[in-house]
Amino acid sequence: MKEFFQTFVAIFILVILFLFIWELFFLNFWTGIAFIAFIISILVTLFIERETRIEELEKRLKALEPENEEKDKAI
Repeated sequence: MKEFFQTFVAIFILVILFLFIWELFFLNFWTGIAFIAFIISILVTLFIERETRIEELEKRLKALEPENEEKDKAI
C-alpha cells in the first residue's frame, strides 16, 4: 500500500505540473508543438532503451542455456 501511495503522490504532482506547463505552452502554437514533440521523444527514447535492455538480457540468457543443458545431462 505504501508503494501505491508514493506512486499516486508522484503522479498527482506530475499532473499538476503538466497542467500548469500545458497552459503556459499552448498560449503559443509553435511552443505547444515543440512541447508535444519533446514529450513524445522522451517516450520513444525510453521505449528504445528498454527494448535494447531486453535484447541484451535475451542474449545473456541464450549464452547461459548451453551451460544449463550440460549440467542437466550430467545429473
